[in-house]
Amino acid sequence: MSNNNNDEATGIMIAFAFVGAVALMIMVVVYALVVFLAAILTVLSLLAWDSPLEVGPVEITPEEARFFVGAGMASAAVCPLFVMMCSWLFEFRVSDDAWFHIFLGSYAFGSIILTTKAAEAGAFDNGVPHYNVEPLPPPIDVTPRELTSPEQPPSPPSEFRYATWDDEEAGR
Repeated sequence: MSNNNNDEATGIMIAFAFVGAVALMIMVVVYALVVFLAAILTVLSLLAWDSPLEVGPVEITPEEARFFVGAGMASAAVCPLFVMMCSWLFEFRVSDDAWFHIFLGSYAFGSIILTTKAAEAGAFDNGVPHYNVEPLPPPIDVTPRELTSPEQPPSPPSEFRYATWDDEEAGR
């Protein structure tokens, strides 16, 4: 029997499997946190549906609340259709257990991401632009001062003349 096993390749495969498992665990934790956050924000949005709701320093307006729920519902409708189209196009079957997570995840991620992007774009500013403007410099003092006569300009230099060969001797 041949003892031709490559231990380095086995170690590399184990390392890749470990990295993949850690990445999958991180994705599951992020998914759970986003769904939990979306559930809380949905309840707050339903409470702010007709009148503004203040939660600490944050105020949720009815416009923002309706947009949040509407964006989630639109995402929950579009994303599963895209998954169905891809499963038909690439000929793979989506597990029946996965559909619940597809709907829930698309609602959660869609509502949070779309509302965040709309707020960044200024969709909820009610026509009040927010500009990052630097403050103006202090005003210039324009009170009249007493005029003084200008200083006398320096006298012009004496007339210029070119040197000659015997200038040195003439000065002695």
